[in-house]
Amino acid sequence: MAEAKKLKIKTIIIIFVILLLLCAGAFYYARDAGFVGKFTEAAGFGSVEKNCYDLEDNDGDTLTDCADPDCNEKACDDTGGCLCQVRQAKEVRCWDSKDNDADGLIDSDDPNCVG
Repeated sequence: MAEAKKLKIKTIIIIFVILLLLCAGAFYYARDAGFVGKFTEAAGFGSVEKNCYDLEDNDGDTLTDCADPDCNEKACDDTGGCLCQVRQAKEVRCWDSKDNDADGLIDSDDPNCVG
């Protein structure tokens, strides 16, 4: 009787491990189809936003550019005059007479200027 109980427990454990591996694989491959959710991001399967100033969701998490936490501390323009900080574009060149963060305000007139 004890032998049958041990076999039953081993069978349950094996089935559990197989199901766990199948689920993990499904979440991993779902990222390629653009279905990266909070679970897959938390599990480390999520992609990273590569371009933080192209107005596109490059990693498929429905967040674009500075609104994406993956862009924190990355450039939000191609000149280096804008930096994503805490999900907001911040102007970092406050002396170049340009609106680097594209909010309509220039240099010292811009409250987002951190440079």
